[in-house]
Amino acid sequence: MAVGIVGLGYVGLPLLVAFAEAGEEVIAIDVDTAKIEAIEAGESYIEDIASERLAAVRDQVIADNHFAPLARAEAVLICVPTPLTPNREPDLGPLNAAAESVARVSSRAADRSGVDHVPGHHPGVLVPILERESGLSVGRG
Repeated sequence: MAVGIVGLGYVGLPLLVAFAEAGEEVIAIDVDTAKIEAIEAGESYIEDIASERLAAVRDQVIADNHFAPLARAEAVLICVPTPLTPNREPDLGPLNAAAESVARVSSRAADRSGVDHVPGHHPGVLVPILERESGLSVGRG
């Protein structure tokens, strides 16, 4: 089984290492090329993850800044930032863009009912994106 992780910051990178240490293949996606290069070199840029841990699991990780490799993933975790808007509400633009990109490449993207679990996120926002972009229906495949 391959696990996809989109967004390799302070949430995504530790998840990548944890899944890889558990023996899973990890498909790691980020738009920041410097993060991809660091992962490929086994060099951590997150204080909580030692470079030695990342380097030890490097062979189980496919790191890319293109979403196409996610087509092989059984599950995709989206770990992108949701900065606050001037009105102090979460800016869901990065999350929505990531969901659109995941759905375009994954035939399984909308085949799950648990895709809309974002703290403070209005139910039904991600599901329509995944259904529209993938052509599937949530929970029905």
